[in-house]
Amino acid sequence: YPWSSYRVHGLGESDPRLTAFPEWDAIGRTAAQRQALWRRKVVAPQEAKELIAVRESLRTGKPFGSTTWVEKAAPLLGVNLHPRPRGRPRTSDLESGSEAKK
Repeated sequence: YPWSSYRVHGLGESDPRLTAFPEWDAIGRTAAQRQALWRRKVVAPQEAKELIAVRESLRTGKPFGSTTWVEKAAPLLGVNLHPRPRGRPRTSDLESGSEAKK
């Protein structure tokens, strides 16, 4: 996934787009310990609520994470969090919009 941090946190690769999160150093004493714990976390079964949220993220193309993080990450990823409704605007919406412009 283009927004995944797994290569950095699980494998130790560098990525200038990512910054460390405060809890990272507390996860383990060494980088190897932290990476091993991260890999175990990634393969552990997800709770139903989290699984639903991940599936919604995949379905919509929106990043998965806390609301604050998603709102910050979306513009950097070029993701619109508030897409327009599907289809053409209703005629009544067009008429009210044209009257407002007059």
